[in-house]
Amino acid sequence: MTTKRILELVDGGSTRFYELWLEGTTVMTRFGTSAGGAHLTAKDAGSVDEARRALDEQVHQALAKGYLELGAPAAATSVAQVGPAELAGKLAELPRLADDPAYLVFADWLQSHGDPWGELVAIHYNATTASAKQRAALDQAAAALLADRGQALLGPAALHPHSRFVWHLGFVRTATIGTSTDAASMVAAIDALLAQPVAHMIEGVVVNAIPARFQTHRDWDSSSENIVDPWTDETLAAIAKAIAGPTGDRVTHLGFGGWPAPAASAYLRMPRYTALNTSFAGLRRLELTGWPHEEPGTLDLPALVELEVRFAMVGRADLDAITSSRLPKLERLSVWLGGSAYCILDDLYPAEDGFADYPETYDGGDLEQLEVHEVNRSISAAELGGFIDALPATVKHLGIQSAMLDGELCAMLLAHPRLAALETLDLSGGTLDDATAELLLAPAAKAALGHLASLDLARNRLGAAMAKKLVAAFPNARVGDQREAPHPELFVRYVAVME
Repeated sequence: MTTKRILELVDGGSTRFYELWLEGTTVMTRFGTSAGGAHLTAKDAGSVDEARRALDEQVHQALAKGYLELGAPAAATSVAQVGPAELAGKLAELPRLADDPAYLVFADWLQSHGDPWGELVAIHYNATTASAKQRAALDQAAAALLADRGQALLGPAALHPHSRFVWHLGFVRTATIGTSTDAASMVAAIDALLAQPVAHMIEGVVVNAIPARFQTHRDWDSSSENIVDPWTDETLAAIAKAIAGPTGDRVTHLGFGGWPAPAASAYLRMPRYTALNTSFAGLRRLELTGWPHEEPGTLDLPALVELEVRFAMVGRADLDAITSSRLPKLERLSVWLGGSAYCILDDLYPAEDGFADYPETYDGGDLEQLEVHEVNRSISAAELGGFIDALPATVKHLGIQSAMLDGELCAMLLAHPRLAALETLDLSGGTLDDATAELLLAPAAKAALGHLASLDLARNRLGAAMAKKLVAAFPNARVGDQREAPHPELFVRYVAVME
């Protein structure tokens, strides 16, 4: 038996509680309220590692709903010795995320009350005028402070492994909030973060909902039954209300599914575009990640400037839905193409006596442990070319990312006349290797790409020698973080069993 993890939530006159521990491969959960009886459940996860992951997920879900873990490292409120009214007055005096000395005055005031948030504000402010070397040291200091005090500043969102935060001057500018896929947990996670003073200036919210458990199937064709579709009209309306309540119209960057994310995010269905039009009409930036919606409709977002759609597996109809949308101010468009692969659950759960030997469900994290033999592209070069033909003239940045960048697709891109109107091109996160990259070094390709202010070739499969050649040919090229994996960053893993 492992040590119990105990969580409590004060609710009116009673206290709700959870107690979780492991007994071998079984997750034991005791829960209830101080005003009533307790209930005990036991769930066999199939292995010790999977049981630990299941227990951690339950803890993360409870924390997202406002529970506090007893015995966890101290997570005092951000400004323990200052009243809410006094803090609100100080926050109201600050210009909105401007590099203004008023932030140093605010930092000094916080530190005079013994609050570590003041140190973070000061570090971030000083980084705005520091040299590159000094800024690296300040970044390290900020990271160390957040590692120690992140939960105190951010609340339960800091504990989720798929949460991330973009900071400016000690405030969260964009929050990627890791959460489970049920509506109550998503809204609770948003509420908990936006209640923190560090979220006072927030401009972007990405709801990074991760499917947790997958049903075991005999056939690959049944894998789609594991798709999770959390974005009902009611849930989107609740998310819009949760964000607009404390922020008004300040949040203009939203995401449904984030990145980086685990392989399980491929099974998160994207919201319908038409539903987004209703709930989030004022967006300037939108991110979508996962499985395409069967009937997405079209976007009608007159203020949208940037759109990133990370398809786990794209089809021509999915691209047509984008080019048919009304996006009169769109300047930056990134589309991830993805693909599909066939995987065998037996890599992790070999069965000797038939289908009954397999676990009924498995953890979403298992997907990344399965062997990937080949990824199939789901769209042709001609279809992608037709999509580029139909792009609005306002688009100056194009991303064709997480793509199977073979010779046929690259040749189409290099010959496409639309390249001349672009300022930047992003081909990152795909399968571009040295052999195919030779196409980029041809004289015609250099002429087609030479005008670009940025050419992003990061996170492909380039060798060091080829990367050096490409930088010599295109000084504005980015070639860092090359990968060995022969597949794009995001794709669908169809999973079946051998028995």
